[in-house]
Amino acid sequence: AEAAAAADEEGDEEGGAPLRKLAAFLVACGGQAGLVDGWTTTQGSRVSGVTAGTSDLYYLSPLGARFRSRREVARHFALDDEAGLAALKAAAGARV
Repeated sequence: AEAAAAADEEGDEEGGAPLRKLAAFLVACGGQAGLVDGWTTTQGSRVSGVTAGTSDLYYLSPLGARFRSRREVARHFALDDEAGLAALKAAAGARV
């Protein structure tokens, strides 16, 4: 069972960060930032196993579908998640 956290709103300074990152990832995949309009995030905690206590971020569509990663969301929109991943890696390399 997941511990439900408050849903994040995009305009929320702290809570909006995951949605802003998702929007940027979708743009890097060939989509548009507006694809995340109406989406929220929720935090869940693992309750058993070796990774118990670890928290996971989930993306929730306006229709209630739950996605575990930005790549899953990109695939949902039939975008090129490999292009988004390459852009993330390039950005990370530029910061080093």
